[in-house]
Amino acid sequence: MKFQQIETTHILAYEMIQQFTAILLQYCKEIDGIYDPFMKYKDNPPIFK
Repeated sequence: MKFQQIETTHILAYEMIQQFTAILLQYCKEIDGIYDPFMKYKDNPPIFK
C-alpha cells in the first residue's frame, strides 16, 4: 500500500468520525428537548378535544 493511500484512508476515517459525532450530538440535543415535556406530562397528559 502506498503512502498516499494510507493518508487518504486516515483522512476519510477521521471525517466519518467527525460527521458521526456531529449527528450523535444533534440527536442528544433533540432527545434532551423532548425529555422535559415528557416528564412533565407523563402522569397527566393533556387531552385535546
